Parts: sequence; structure tokens; C-alpha cells
Amino acid sequence: MSKKQFHSPQQSLFEETANVQQPVQPSDDQVDPSFDLLDALNAPVIVFSQDWADTLPERFLKMLPTARLAATLQHEPLATYIECSLYIYTHSLLGPMDMLWTNIYTHVSCQTLSDWFGQDCWQAMDAPRILSNWEQSKLLELRRRIYETRRKVLKQRLKLEGKAEKIAPQQSETAQPAKKKKSGKKEMSIEQDPSDQQSLF
Repeated sequence: MSKKQFHSPQQSLFEETANVQQPVQPSDDQVDPSFDLLDALNAPVIVFSQDWADTLPERFLKMLPTARLAATLQHEPLATYIECSLYIYTHSLLGPMDMLWTNIYTHVSCQTLSDWFGQDCWQAMDAPRILSNWEQSKLLELRRRIYETRRKVLKQRLKLEGKAEKIAPQQSETAQPAKKKKSGKKEMSIEQDPSDQQSLF
């Protein structure tokens, strides 16, 4: 992905996981292990706004499937901290955020940098190491929303692909290999959250 040059106080978080989380019961949304694997590897990145999607940090995007797989193996039906960082990142560039979401954003981003990249940015970013109960509840709500949305979008895509294969099986068989040869590497797709995002912020 090409990156635009821009200046933002949050940008320094992304230059150059045993997350502390409350145990969560498995969701009814879990379909089967094969879908969970497909979800971890191929589900889209859910963002608040696509306006800044081309500036999403590459190393976070590259690490995302691994983080999702780790969460799947732990039977954790929630979005990862990386996904939360990316979601709030696109919101933060649209305008100022209140202290609640600033605390959540810097917390999940610094935790991600610590867990996956071995970087200690807590002091530099003045990020809270422990969130308040209210902040934890809002983060949990966000993690559930992103998780449910990405799986819903993936299911819709699989249904559409299944219908397309039934309509023109020969055409889809010949078109797919050509696509893979062209791209060389598989990039994760990015989807804007279609739900009422403002209710969170």
C-alpha cells in the first residue's frame, strides 16, 4: 500500500502479545474451525473510516493474521489489540478525540508494540498501563463490534463467491490463478464499519 506523508501526534506509535484481558466465553457466532481459520487469515481489516486507510502501518497489517490466529487458538471471540489500534487510528485522523478514547488508543497501541515488536513506548506516549473499568468496558464493546463485523463481512463474501462460482464456474477458475500471479503477494482488504460508529465515540 502506498503511504501519504502526514503529521499526526499518534504517528510515532507506528514507526520503526500476552495482552492483559479478561476471559471471555466463546461466542455463538463461532461456526467451525475451518471458518475460524479463514477468518483469522482472510477476514478484512475493519476501520472507522477509509479516508486514511492507505496510511495504515504496514507492520501492523503484516502481524494481524498472526495475532488473530493466536486469539483463535486461545478461543477468544474478540478483535485483537492490533485491530483496535487500526480502527481507532482512522478515527483519530478525522478530528480530536476525547480523553476516554485517547487513553484506550494509546493503551492498546503501546500494548501491541510491547507484545509484538518488543518496543516500550508507554512513557513516551504517556499511555495508561491499566485502563479504568469504564475504559475497559468501552474497549470490550469495540473488540466485540470489530470481531462480529469482520466475520459478518467474510460470510457475505463467501456467499457471493459461492453464487458466482455456480453461475460461471469455468470463468472463476481461469480468473483466479491470473489474479494471484499478478499481485505476487496477498494484501488484506479493508472495509469501513457499516454500523452506527458514532454511538461508540
